[in-house]
Amino acid sequence: MLRRLQSILRAEGNKVITSNERLVAQLRRVLDIRESAERREVGRLVQEIKSLAHQTREMLPQTELLQVDIALALSSLMSKSQWSPPENVEFGGSLEVSDGGDYEGTLEAFLRLYPVDFDRLRENIRACLETRVQITLPELLVMHPPRNGILEVLAYLLIAESDGPHIVLDGFDLLEIPEQPDRRFRVPQIVFSNT
Repeated sequence: MLRRLQSILRAEGNKVITSNERLVAQLRRVLDIRESAERREVGRLVQEIKSLAHQTREMLPQTELLQVDIALALSSLMSKSQWSPPENVEFGGSLEVSDGGDYEGTLEAFLRLYPVDFDRLRENIRACLETRVQITLPELLVMHPPRNGILEVLAYLLIAESDGPHIVLDGFDLLEIPEQPDRRFRVPQIVFSNT
């Protein structure tokens, strides 16, 4: 049995890889079906709103929509204090991307302001996938800590959306970045894959 152990392990590994590939293909089909159904529903709602707007375009408003009953307060320019930037800026809540939201173009434009080496990040992914079939974003960041903080995490998200067989799941991961150990970032779960 020990002589055949290597071939047995290879055969079992091939079964796992085949099963994994089948699951990935099924998951992609499910996601594609859901995305197309959501797009059809949005298109139907937009058409319904357009038809309702077209039907009511001749009607006069029944009620007054806006009423302002405030006296204007005038002040001179000299009475205002000088602006000084706050020491800490806190944004309430977390970043939420709506389903079907077109954030990819905005993200690319943002990353052009602060250049990130996408070739190096893709090479990090390739290096990790040489020894394994899949790797999650938190595991990748442990092996290759980000040099540009959260910008590199955003770049990995963009790579997962646009390159190869990588998957962006509906769930979220909480990440800590070495440069900012007191903060945790909630990002979509990303699985980088060979298949």
